[in-house]
Formats: sequence, structure tokens, C-alpha cells
Amino acid sequence: MHDLVHDLAQIVGMLEYSTMEEAITVEDDISDKVCGLSFFLGNEGRLQTREALEKTKKLRTLIACPPSRWLVSNINIDMLMKNFQSLCVLDVSHCLIKEVPPSIRKLKHLRYLDLSRNISIEVLPKSITSLYNLQTLKVNTCFELRELRKEMRKMVSLRHFEFEGKCTEMLVEMGRLTNLQTLTHFIVGKDEGHSLEELKCLNLKGKLTISGLENIVTIEEAREANLRGNKHDIRELTLIWGSSNTGMNDDDVLEGLEPHPNLKRLSIGGFGVAKYPSWMEKLLAYKNLIDLVKCIDREFYYSSSNNNNNSNTSGASSYSSSSGIMVAFPSLKILRLNTMPNLVEWLEVLPSFPSLEELYVSSCPKLKTMPTQFLSLKRFKFGYFPNKMALKSLSSNLVSLNYLTIERCRDLKSVPEGLLQNNANILHELCFGRCPKLETIFPSKEEEVEEEGQVVGSGSSSSHHHLQQPLLLLVFPFLQCLKIIDCPLVKTFPDLQGMTSRRCLKLIGFKELKSLPEGLQWLTKLDTLEIGQFSEELEQLDTIKGEEDLQHLVSLRRLRLFGWPQHKNPQHQLKHQLTHYLQFLRTEEDYW
Repeated sequence: MHDLVHDLAQIVGMLEYSTMEEAITVEDDISDKVCGLSFFLGNEGRLQTREALEKTKKLRTLIACPPSRWLVSNINIDMLMKNFQSLCVLDVSHCLIKEVPPSIRKLKHLRYLDLSRNISIEVLPKSITSLYNLQTLKVNTCFELRELRKEMRKMVSLRHFEFEGKCTEMLVEMGRLTNLQTLTHFIVGKDEGHSLEELKCLNLKGKLTISGLENIVTIEEAREANLRGNKHDIRELTLIWGSSNTGMNDDDVLEGLEPHPNLKRLSIGGFGVAKYPSWMEKLLAYKNLIDLVKCIDREFYYSSSNNNNNSNTSGASSYSSSSGIMVAFPSLKILRLNTMPNLVEWLEVLPSFPSLEELYVSSCPKLKTMPTQFLSLKRFKFGYFPNKMALKSLSSNLVSLNYLTIERCRDLKSVPEGLLQNNANILHELCFGRCPKLETIFPSKEEEVEEEGQVVGSGSSSSHHHLQQPLLLLVFPFLQCLKIIDCPLVKTFPDLQGMTSRRCLKLIGFKELKSLPEGLQWLTKLDTLEIGQFSEELEQLDTIKGEEDLQHLVSLRRLRLFGWPQHKNPQHQLKHQLTHYLQFLRTEEDYW
């Protein structure tokens, strides 16, 4: 909005809405006729605020915008409830509220109440159930919230209810709230009035998490939720079985929880299955599905018409598009496979996953085979004690990666051939972490040659070592970040001269380093540099190889050197700039 138009709008709406900013004083004269007020104050404005507020008896909208945390400590929340009984909108999220006072019952006209991010709230007052006109109630990120009032079933005007906390059961007979459109979480209980039947007649939309599914026994009970019937506006669905789940009836329960085809995101957790539900075969008909999370304690799979139904196999069936071409998961953009200890094979059906951009594979130790055709994949994260054979089967055909992370692969000795070569010109970020046997990241010849070069992870004082000569000089022209952390056996690195776009370089977890990396002077865009552990022998040296290159890092803002000699302070090398964060740690334990 143009400044003049903005000023005109403020003049016209002066008596309607006001903003209390940092420099406000009583003399600034907030009109007693103002109906709406937003706070944008920090600590400096709080002395005069109580007097300013007491003039606004007709206030209908009150929004405490960050950083107005002082609101409760300076202006008692109970005072707000008693003095502004005409309020229709009250947003006191993130205001350090510890307890909602019973006087909230005085806000009879309230239609919108946001108590989110007040992490100390443990229980809502009983009087909140008398707010019969309330349409929106938000208590998101109230992690200590342990109880919902059973009488909330009387709040028949409620349309949107969002909450997070430690609650173990829902309010009784939630199905009475027939105007409800948004419900972020439903907890299934064993007692009457807490079953999935309470969701049957609710036309919900947006996000829905259903937990406590271990309390469901039969497929008929599961179908009471009517997820496929009148839940066509649900876009994100999360189904969670608790830690006490025995898995005995999970297959029937999941069979009855078939979602509507309009679904965009599906996540399933804590699920122990004996056979897959039939609607999983039709999952590919979910043309709008863009995010699928498999976070399963035991096994999970989706089937193919040519699948042998092996419970250790994950395959894919087909979806027939309008063009007549069979395509699996045509719209899926994000896929996460997490904690699937019994999954051995992930079978491939072509064409499949044409839109997949992000793939995360974590804690699948038996997985040996994966699909190879992910032509749109941009981000790939692989780790947490996986099987290196799965990485090898996937790597050769990845040609569109921008971000690659490999971590906690304890048996991995080398990055599979082709993974970096095929993506060198488009990679933006490379991260390798806690792979204790990893020796070779960048491609090399089979034979070892004696070559003078950059050495990491060797305790020898010689500058000549038996290293693997690079097979080809890989250049990463758009690489902005390279992290190699706790991979102490890695010996060679690519030429830093070809990485002039790099902004972040972290080489941590190596032993007995005797110099800074060669070619460091070329990284003029480097913002963050963290390296270690340097050898104690450097304490005896007046000059350390590579320290003069620091003067060329004109963009450096964060520098961490682990084990750097105490008598060597590179600050004088950085005199061309003000480094925001300069730290010299004796050991890497200080870092973690």
C-alpha cells in the first residue's frame, strides 16, 4: 500500500482500530471509542500501557503481537477479562500465560480466542465452557495442557478447535459439536463418548490427527469415523497407534480408516501390520497426494498387482491416467520411510513417482533394493543405520539432486559411483555425518598412487601420502554448503578453486590436522567456516600452513577452529571485516 493511502486509511479508521507501538504514551491519546487494538511493544513501552488501556472500555478486538510478552506481567490477564467484557476477538498467544482465570466467563461476546504457545497452561478453566458464542479456540503448542473440559460439548457454536498438549482423552460426546469444521486432533478412548463414532457426522476440513487407535478393536468401529464419506475436505491425515499397541487387530482397523481421495498428505505411525488394507492398493488413485509418511514400528507396504504379497516387500500398483498411461503416485512430492526394521525390498513399477522431489529413508536396516527412477528428485536424505546396498541400487540414476545428506551409515566405505558425478553441476548442498568407515566421498581411480595433496585424518608429519588420485576433476559450480562431520577416515577433497559459490564449509571430527585446507583463498563468498581437530604439535609452530588464506575470506561471519593453538589468533587476518562469531574450542566435545 502506498504511504499516502496507508495514512488516509489510518485517519479514516482511527476510531475503529488502533495500534500501540513502542513509543506510545498516555499523551498519545488512544480514543475511548476505539474498538480494536494491536500491541507491538517491547519492554520500553510498558510503564504507560495500563493507563492507556483503561481508556478503551469499548474494545472488541485485542491482539498482542510479538514481542508483547510483557502484556500479562504488566497488565494482569484477569484485568483484561473483567474490564473488556465487549471483546469479540482476543489473541494472547505467546504471552507467558500460566493460568487462564475463571473470569474469562465474563467475555460473553467472545468469538475468537487464541491461547497458543503459552507452554505453561496445564488446564482450561471450567468457566470457559460458558462461552456459548465462541467459534474459534486455539491452544496450539501448549505442551503442558493435560486436560480438556468435558463440558466443552456445550459449546455448540464452536467451528474451529486446534490444540496440542499432553491430553490423554477428548471431551465427552464431541459429536454434539455439529458446527465443527476444524479439529486438529482427536484422541480415541475406551469409554463411552470417546469412540470414533463422535467423528461420524462432523464435516471436517484441513488437518486431522487421530491417535489412540490401539483402543479400536474391529473394522466396524474404525469405519464409524466415516473418513471417506463426509471428510472430503481433509487435506492432511495422521493416524497414530500408541506405544502399548499389540498389533493384533491393526490390519482390520487400518482397513476401516480409508481416507477420501482428495487427501494430500498421509502419515501413519506406531502401526504393526500382518497384511495391508485393500485401499492401499488404490492409494495411487489419490491423485492429489503430495506427501506420504511411513513411520511404522514394524512393517508397512503398499501392493502391486504383480506383487507376491511378501510382508517384507514394498511395491506399487498403478493409476490409469486420462492419457491411458499407467502412472504410480502421479502427484506425490514428498515420501518418508522411517523406522521400518523389517522392510527388505522396495519394488519398482514404471512409470512411478514422476513428481517426487523429496525422499527421506531412515532406520531401514534391512532394505536392500529400491526403485531407481526418480527423475524429479531434488532432495535425498539417507541414514540412521541403513543398508548400504539400498543406497547403491538407487544412486546410478539420480540426475536432478540439489541436496544430498548421508548420515550414520556405519558400514559405508565409499559414496556409490555416479551419485556425485551425475549431479555435480546442480548440487547446492552436500552433507556427510557420523560415518566412521567412510574413506572416499569424491570419485577416484582403483589404483593408489603417491600424490602430494591435501590430507585429512592422517597423523603423519609428512606432506606426502598414498592417496587415491581423483578420477576426474569434479567441479561443483553451484555448491553452497559442504559438511563432513565425524567421518575421520576421509582423505581427499575436490579442488576448492572450483567451488567459488560456497558459503558454508564444515570439516569436523578429523584428527591431528596440521594445516587449513588448500585453496581456501578462493572461497570469497564463504560465510561459515568450522574445522577441526588440529594437532597439538601446532602449538610449537610460529606459522601454520594456510592461515594466510583467511585474509581472502571477505564474507566470513562465523569461524570455529577446534584445537587451534592458543598463541595463534587469526583475528589480524580478518581485520578487513567484523566477524560476528569467532570461537576457538579446545575439543570437539565443546561443540556438541
